Amino acid sequence: MNVFSLLQSAIQKIYLLDELEPVDRFMIDSSLLHQLLPSAPINRDEQLLICQDQADECFVGLYLDPRLVLAGRATDLSQQLSQLSLDDLSALIEGISHFVYCQWAALQQRQTSLLELEIQAEIDKFIANYFLRQGHHEPVDLLSRLYDAYSFIDGLSRAETERYRTAHQLGKRFSYHLATTYLQVGEFPALLNLLRRFYRLDQADKISTIIRMS
Repeated sequence: MNVFSLLQSAIQKIYLLDELEPVDRFMIDSSLLHQLLPSAPINRDEQLLICQDQADECFVGLYLDPRLVLAGRATDLSQQLSQLSLDDLSALIEGISHFVYCQWAALQQRQTSLLELEIQAEIDKFIANYFLRQGHHEPVDLLSRLYDAYSFIDGLSRAETERYRTAHQLGKRFSYHLATTYLQVGEFPALLNLLRRFYRLDQADKISTIIRMS
């Protein structure tokens, strides 16, 4: 097992998902990314690419920055997890979160959106970081480190900036609820039940749930 498979397995277990195709098989490098999508920006740590050709064949690929690929393929899990920065581990979690959710949604024959993917990834980076590094951060401290100091990369369109900002704000609100209502008092079964129900909601219900709970 490497870090990629550990993170994918963790997300699948948190949400009680059936076994999915491993992310390792869908990794692409920058040359293939720009061959398939010439307009793809080069300053992002992770990008999920979904293409459909004229024969309705669908291609899925996950691009990660080379430093993240190197970290993700490491098999000394405890050492690698302890050496990864919070930012790099979060970028890995977000990329794999996108991949897992897209694959699960396709198997369920349900539509998703870029905003929904980003909301879910914002939540996953908090909950997966917490479970993978228990003892490293108190829940509220982890919230602060993940959500309070953030900036957007250069070159985003107005629509992209608004989507990332909305997802960040909603993910922070829901994660704060998880931390203060469940994690701080050790209510792990109730936490998992909520996470699993939330994962299966559509985008509108997810947003209304976050607003109602926070």
